[in-house]
Amino acid sequence: MALWFLPDQAIEKNSNFSLFTSSDIEDCLDFLQKPDSSISISQLGEGQCSSKVQMLDFGGLLVMIEDHSHVMEIDGNIPAGSFLFAFGLGPQSSLFVDGTNLGDDTLRVSPPCADCFEVFRPGGATALFAIDQDVLLSHEALIPEVADWLATRGRRTEFIRSARLTTRLRQDMEVLIQCASALKRQAYLDALGDLAISGLANALSFEWLAPPTPDFLTSSRSFERFVSARETLKSQMQSSLHSDALASLSTKSSRRTLEIAFKSNVNMGPAAYARVIRLNSARQKLLDGDRLNDSIGDIAAEEGFWEWSRFSKYYHKLFGELPSQTRGTRFPKGGRPLPLRR
Repeated sequence: MALWFLPDQAIEKNSNFSLFTSSDIEDCLDFLQKPDSSISISQLGEGQCSSKVQMLDFGGLLVMIEDHSHVMEIDGNIPAGSFLFAFGLGPQSSLFVDGTNLGDDTLRVSPPCADCFEVFRPGGATALFAIDQDVLLSHEALIPEVADWLATRGRRTEFIRSARLTTRLRQDMEVLIQCASALKRQAYLDALGDLAISGLANALSFEWLAPPTPDFLTSSRSFERFVSARETLKSQMQSSLHSDALASLSTKSSRRTLEIAFKSNVNMGPAAYARVIRLNSARQKLLDGDRLNDSIGDIAAEEGFWEWSRFSKYYHKLFGELPSQTRGTRFPKGGRPLPLRR
């Protein structure tokens, strides 16, 4: 991914870029959280994770490249007033959105406030464009058919399979990064942002005008089953009915169907997924400054872990550190939390 990520030293000397690196998923959550949006991040892969995000902000256009070393689940909604476009930067994309793999031939289109479920897997970076809704829909390069299609998406994410479209966008992304790393004058940077928006508008318009017509993908039945089961599972867990959570799933679908649905979307079965989500919830509580007076054992019990040794073992295996280390690192000697790493 060296083609897409500039050296850290180069970014530190260039005010046009923002770089985020961290081994803490809570830092990543704070960095990615935007006004008018609500997201949650859970670590699904074992071991201490690391995340890297390179960002260019042109005002009406935000460009990001993300890469994560471990499997991560991001659940939330797109900020109000912005369209989000995303595609993989290689044949093996690391991002699955609503059960769809963003390979090198698939473009994700998420309208403002769209609900989305993302799973990042290691092995490839992903590019994202966040564009002001009014700027894009009123752009002169966007033909009416595309503007109407975008304006009527509601809160539904769509996927366009077109190697022609994604190849053009990747080429534009490469030139954008190279230019932004060299330009110094703000007027040129503003012009570069305008050109990038024009490039996306032109690419979408050409896709509609040139045969064949756009190929839209639909969510699989497996993902629909997974979402339904996941909502039931998390609802039961929030009601502290941990022992009944998995049992309630079995009454709605066969065990084999559930196994396939979960493994297809999060690469683990429902029982393992439920445990991982409970461990992530425990971690969030350990990092909550308002919970410093609560013992680690009490927090573990809240998440249905009644045996301390087993909780500690599962926790260490998932996050690469003990529960006491998590709290001690963020709150040294019970004091104020350390600042987020950038």
